[in-house]
Amino acid sequence: AVPVTADYTITLDAYKIARLDPDPFREFDVSRDVPSVIHHYNQANTESTGPLIRSEALWPWLVRKPPTIHVCKDGYLGVRHDEEFIEIREVAGSGPDFYEAALGKLALLARERGQRRIHGPLPPDHPLCKAALRYGAEFSSSYTKKSGCLALPLAPLRLMGRLSEALETRLQDSCHHDLHTELTLESDGQSLAMALNKEGRRTRQLKASFSAGALLQLAFGYRSVESLIQEEWTPNQRAEWKDEDLHVLETLFPLGHPFMGHPDRY
Repeated sequence: AVPVTADYTITLDAYKIARLDPDPFREFDVSRDVPSVIHHYNQANTESTGPLIRSEALWPWLVRKPPTIHVCKDGYLGVRHDEEFIEIREVAGSGPDFYEAALGKLALLARERGQRRIHGPLPPDHPLCKAALRYGAEFSSSYTKKSGCLALPLAPLRLMGRLSEALETRLQDSCHHDLHTELTLESDGQSLAMALNKEGRRTRQLKASFSAGALLQLAFGYRSVESLIQEEWTPNQRAEWKDEDLHVLETLFPLGHPFMGHPDRY
């Protein structure tokens, strides 16, 4: 198994966040609010890498659910109260004002307890983190080698095949949009060939070999192409690749901020 998401932390000072008026949130009611919470979570994570697709049937099995949840029509906020700080366990919603309201609610909860510190395990590209920039947010990311959120590579080449549509979209949305790429990936004696962007005016053949774990990390965007080829390729293998070829591979597998909420981890 290999790590596929980093450990992220956002830290905020409650006294620097604008006051919430009026407060649109109410306490979570498990008898009626589960469908809404599930919907908001799945919608907010549609374009994210890492989160599970949740269902109402899965809800009772999420052993790390936030102890306290506040809901409104546009989303929800899950928190844990500590003696010294407010912890953001998860937050999801939509609309132009939701995340600003969620920040205001966090500050309100902190002030009610005479606290200033707010923190939580959210990636820096999370909508709440983007909204928090104007309040002096601090971010940290820790990339581990053997711990954290792990994934087991059962069939990495088959996974890559299922991602072919996403890879093609990345190519078409880049400066290589006119490039028909014939990509062959090899791992543990097996290979997978993919023809991406067949309408491209130029054709380029790329053949790359990675370990099964590295392919998973590329799929998630946890490790960069450059980092993995330095670790797994010989100097001669690296020398055979032109800069443009490497840039195409980096376009297909960009470094990102994959994230899985703690309630989804087992």
